[in-house]
Amino acid sequence: MTISWKPPVTTSGSQAPSGYTVTAVDTTNPSNGGQTCTATTATTCTVKGLNSGDNYVFQVVATNSVGSSAATTTTTPVTPLPPTPSPSAVSSISTRQGNGEVWVGWGGQSSSGSSTAGTTYTVTGNNTTDPTAPPVTCTSTTNSCLVKGLVNGDGYTFTVTATNPSGSVESNPTNPINPAPVPNPPTVKRVELGNHFAVISWTPPATAKGVAAPAGYTILATDLTNPKNGGETCISTSDSCRINGLTNGDRYIFQATATNNVGASLPSTATNPMVPVAPMARAMGYLGNTVQLNKGQVAGLVTLTAKAASSSFTHVTVTGFAPNNRNVALSRARAVANFLRVQLKKDKAPNVTISVNVRLHSSNKTSVVFS
Repeated sequence: MTISWKPPVTTSGSQAPSGYTVTAVDTTNPSNGGQTCTATTATTCTVKGLNSGDNYVFQVVATNSVGSSAATTTTTPVTPLPPTPSPSAVSSISTRQGNGEVWVGWGGQSSSGSSTAGTTYTVTGNNTTDPTAPPVTCTSTTNSCLVKGLVNGDGYTFTVTATNPSGSVESNPTNPINPAPVPNPPTVKRVELGNHFAVISWTPPATAKGVAAPAGYTILATDLTNPKNGGETCISTSDSCRINGLTNGDRYIFQATATNNVGASLPSTATNPMVPVAPMARAMGYLGNTVQLNKGQVAGLVTLTAKAASSSFTHVTVTGFAPNNRNVALSRARAVANFLRVQLKKDKAPNVTISVNVRLHSSNKTSVVFS
């Protein structure tokens, strides 16, 4: 129990005190009292050996070369608390790596008799890759602490020291762990668009020293035409995935992120804007106004007087096949359909069945429906 007091006023000709004595009086069990402490110039001292649970009052006597003063008036009764037990070593230490940092957490103390109240914890990280590096520490009054300022890729072990007024104790060191950053972004290498969907493939990022390889990838579609339509994603552990639910005719960009046990990378560079379309719209987009038929097909030009006007149609009617003869028009239309199949195959587009229906109108004009 620590007692403090004010020194007496020194009158003219009197000598200042050269020391003080504090005496404890046990009002609960008088035979347990009588403990003292002394001080010289200080005005505080600590009385030890008190019985916890008993009530005590204290008196102070000042002394100089002439003698001792009368005792002070007794203090208000106080009851000393039981002494705080020394802490015990923490247990169940776990670690989690981060970018230039490691999170360290622990469970309760190994001895059930030790209270954690009033205990502070110091976590010390020692660099096992470079033993000459100074230790890095952090302190906490809870059961975890984030140790910062570490070197990515270097190994570190960690100890936790528990401290209270009665002493300190250090835990056993953890197994080595290396801080590491999140992965670099992947590189999108190809986007294949279809009817309300896109298939995206990418190249995984190079793995730097100490960086865990990506465990998964997320692809995000951003709609530049109508932003509220965007936000579609797909997740994959390989190097490609398919995003569904896109709006045909809208312009989209795509970005990929890689994720490892530390976190997610920055997004990859956005792709050029791309437009998902229905299969026939995609096919007819290869035609333009005029198609030159290849050798081995019906020779000549097919002039189209109608273009695709929508990105979501499932068929298109084209007029202008001359002469106005059903058989000739059918041959040339089939040649055009074959041209479209070849183009779609070159572009690795989804398989599309292109059928041809030729109509000879009463006005002796021929139209062809591709679907």
